[in-house]
Amino acid sequence: MDKQVLLDNLRTNIPNNSLFNSGQEVVYFLITARKIIDNENLTSKYETLYVYCNWIVHPKLDRKSSLEFLSSL
Repeated sequence: MDKQVLLDNLRTNIPNNSLFNSGQEVVYFLITARKIIDNENLTSKYETLYVYCNWIVHPKLDRKSSLEFLSSL
């Protein structure tokens, strides 16, 4: 999906006051952020956010990249 379409969807579905009103908004934000990070090859730039994006949809993080990041903490 095109980055601009994803950003437009975020603007439409997330309130302007920068506060999330529900857990659904948080999940939607993280899933959309992950799509943008993947599409733009920004994983190394947003490594921490990317782990949270993965964690929201995969409660068990068992991929090497996630395990290495968590171990570094």
